[in-house]
Amino acid sequence: MKPRMWLAIAWLALALLPACATSPMRPTADLAMDAWRQGDLTQARRLLERAIRQQPDNLEARYNLAWLLEEQGFEDDAAALYEENLKRGMHLPSVINLAVHYQKRGLIDRAGALLENACRVLPHEATPRYMLAQLMHQTGREQAAEHYFLEALRTDAHNALAHVFYARWLASRGKLDLATRQARQAVALAPTCAACWRALGDILIKQRLPGKAIEAYQRSLAIEPDTETRRRLINALREAGEKERAERMNEALEAALAKGIQ
Repeated sequence: MKPRMWLAIAWLALALLPACATSPMRPTADLAMDAWRQGDLTQARRLLERAIRQQPDNLEARYNLAWLLEEQGFEDDAAALYEENLKRGMHLPSVINLAVHYQKRGLIDRAGALLENACRVLPHEATPRYMLAQLMHQTGREQAAEHYFLEALRTDAHNALAHVFYARWLASRGKLDLATRQARQAVALAPTCAACWRALGDILIKQRLPGKAIEAYQRSLAIEPDTETRRRLINALREAGEKERAERMNEALEAALAKGIQ
């Protein structure tokens, strides 16, 4: 899978986690989440397992247990829990993470079938549609990719990630003006989405507008600092002719990385 595809899916998973972690749960599951927040992962796991034994249809508890196991590297065990959730009911976060797991294992057809079923069962959700669009793009089915991107936007025109992933696809097809409009729509809908600002910066660089890209990267870093975005900002500064500023920033970044500071 291409790195950008993994990045997009990572954004999606991170965007969904808080909603799941803070949703109403039964008391045992609440205690589990308290333990998780306090860093006691063993106790969190035990409490989530107990919550599931008490209430086998507690999809949120099973999802959170799967997420915890996945974070610890037990991806196959997590996938089994997502699959069990989907036997009991349609649970969108489980669909998303299981589709990612299938793609990572090279099970593209299974990921596609899972997402197609979610599209049928969840007619008002954009997420499975733009994930399916990305899958079509990954496998070279560009007409199908466009269909699902547009369907995602028709389903939920206010979904920022639907706009930003469509923007990236448009940019990959050389449709930079349309891509910029979609990316700007994404940041208008979600002004605190660091990934959206970064995507806008990437597209502006492709348009040879480094000055505007600098602002987008700075907005991204103000929300969520990360090394890769800093590198892109440095390159944008160089392209904009601000070489001295770029070198100072690069020296500071390398010094921080040498000290183990990300």
